[in-house]
Amino acid sequence: MIADITAHDSIHDMLGLDSLTSFPQLKVAFNKTLRIVDPNEDKDPGVESGELRATQKLTEAYKVYKDLHDAEAASHRRVNQRPGAAVPPSSSSLSGGRGQAAAARAPPVAAPGPAPQPLPHGPSQDLFAAYENTIFRHCIVASDNNSIHNWDAGLQFLSDKEHSGNLFELRNFTFTSALLIGKDHTIFLVCMRKVLVLAHIFPDSIRARDTLRQLARLLPTLLLSHGYKSIQARSNRSLKGDLEWLWATCTKAGRARQARLTANPHTGKARTATQLDALAQKATRAGNHSKSCQAVCSDSSPALGSNTLKKLKAKNPQRSVLFDKRFWPTPADMDALRQEDDWQRVEQEHFSVDKIRQYFARSPSLSAQDPNGWRPREHVACLFGEDNEELHKLIQKHMARVMPFIKGNFYPGHREEAAGGKYFALEKPNEGGAPVDV
Repeated sequence: MIADITAHDSIHDMLGLDSLTSFPQLKVAFNKTLRIVDPNEDKDPGVESGELRATQKLTEAYKVYKDLHDAEAASHRRVNQRPGAAVPPSSSSLSGGRGQAAAARAPPVAAPGPAPQPLPHGPSQDLFAAYENTIFRHCIVASDNNSIHNWDAGLQFLSDKEHSGNLFELRNFTFTSALLIGKDHTIFLVCMRKVLVLAHIFPDSIRARDTLRQLARLLPTLLLSHGYKSIQARSNRSLKGDLEWLWATCTKAGRARQARLTANPHTGKARTATQLDALAQKATRAGNHSKSCQAVCSDSSPALGSNTLKKLKAKNPQRSVLFDKRFWPTPADMDALRQEDDWQRVEQEHFSVDKIRQYFARSPSLSAQDPNGWRPREHVACLFGEDNEELHKLIQKHMARVMPFIKGNFYPGHREEAAGGKYFALEKPNEGGAPVDV
């Protein structure tokens, strides 16, 4: 039993339960297991430390799952207690009882069309009051008793960033994302699910949905870039919707690092033999033998000279981007193409959850981070490590970068950043430069 707890991160797997097991049944199994494992329950003094660690891990996983269950239960109760009528914008609609009173006094407004259906596990639009000065105007929280408690200020902050063109500004900095282990992995999954459920309730607002998709992609930067000791605290801030604080601390850390690099810039000097040996051993232990071999055998070093950019421009001349589009398909042609059976099969045959899981599971360990701090093996593959079909479907729909382009449901204003990357260069033996895209 202790081995099962130690080997898994999901509370269902720890207890040997199916992922669809109801919460009351899970609670009974948890209490029964705790009485067996807990060294303070019916045990003699001097128990092994393994039992204590297993008890702590089991209790933490149960607490995370219970908090999520309680939040969703509160949301469902709220849906049953409130009428489904939409309310018009009100200057006081963000302040609890005053907003509800103002909405009650306001004259009825005819609905423009049928109301969208709520998600089985997410909040419905009946829970939210309208608020015009935001791209999330239908999702600013008017009540504090639902599954996205206190997210009104966070959504307003995110909307302001999108309106000002600063949604992608954290990409201007370079961060290193910590690896996810144990309870950090569990709470990161909870944060990811909360953001993706929010994105899923905007089927008719491409701009709002893509903004939340970008927030999901930013989670490694927001939660994992300040060291493993701060992951729990930062994740709890995220669950409360404190996006402004998370963003500000990342901006502060990024600017401080830029200031240090300005005062003491990197040089293109090669690693010492000791550093190469440590890097090669680290890559080997992680299973990336190719990177280990490259660390030992490669003579290339970062190209950081004053003429590096000039060399790259000469090697990759810029030409006109005004292509001849006379024979390109029109937007109407693309919409018609996406309705064809062959195109519809692309998602299932090439971008199914199983295909995505296999791809990242086979990715080399310790690969370079993407611009948002994701490593394929260490951060993405672990999202598919548990039997959570709902989360996997959300990741497939909202996180797979190529899917919005295949299906044509992305916001054009984010296209340059969503399809871009970061570049660096390696100095070649012939004094040329080799650009590398991340």
